[in-house]
Amino acid sequence: MRDLIYLKALLISFIVSTFLISGLYFFLPFNSQVRQNIGKALDMDVLYLTSGETVHGWIWDEKEGMVVGGTKEGKIFTHRRSECVYIHRNVFLQYLRQMI
Repeated sequence: MRDLIYLKALLISFIVSTFLISGLYFFLPFNSQVRQNIGKALDMDVLYLTSGETVHGWIWDEKEGMVVGGTKEGKIFTHRRSECVYIHRNVFLQYLRQMI
């Protein structure tokens, strides 16, 4: 019973915080840094490479067998598509969809 109450409280806090963040996103000016950071967090991609390495960032372009993107640290990465085992796009948004 106590675990159920805790789970409900956790779910309600998650829903309220998601609502507040989305409200912030839509009511802030378009060029606001906070809005851009929220958008970047929702749009994060993950590349799983054949070497076992994972690259967290944003894919900008995927042409001619190459994947080009950037990380939150500001580094630009380029990998051959054949080096990528799997590309997980919009990780956070997919996680939210599974939760709802």
